Amino acid sequence: MTETLHNLLGQEDPASLPQIERALASQDELSQDQEAVLSALIWRRCTQGSAGLLGSVLQRDCAQRIEEMPTHLEAVGASDAAAATQELVDAIPLDDDRIKAGLVDWIDTQTDVVRKARELGTGLEDIDRAIWEFMKDPTTEIPDLPISTRAQILLAKLRAFFSPGTAETS
Repeated sequence: MTETLHNLLGQEDPASLPQIERALASQDELSQDQEAVLSALIWRRCTQGSAGLLGSVLQRDCAQRIEEMPTHLEAVGASDAAAATQELVDAIPLDDDRIKAGLVDWIDTQTDVVRKARELGTGLEDIDRAIWEFMKDPTTEIPDLPISTRAQILLAKLRAFFSPGTAETS
């Protein structure tokens, strides 16, 4: 059975945030509130790995939103994350010719930027609660989207894996 976003929001603890991210990403058009939530969820996913805050500029889906990311993080109530992200972006001179070879390669040579990212990323609040509370706020424009459960996602992947191919036979 498919859950709905509003049913999930009735729970006390943040739940199914990766599924909510997928549901929002699959929408054709998003309100400003939905864009802010989607950006915050993408930032959350990109910064959870070993790269930490650097993930916000290194992972493609997060980096594509980097200009509006601090504004979106601020909108959902993740002020510390917004400030840290903006400070990291400000520390990277995107107009520098040396970056044309690739941002990852450039960052590897910039120990100051890596150190600054680690410092900025230390102690950032867990934004799960901020995103959750923002979505629960009755004044936000978050429609009641269907949210697939983990079991449904796994079953869909298994069906796709075992479904007969569409290879042509002669």
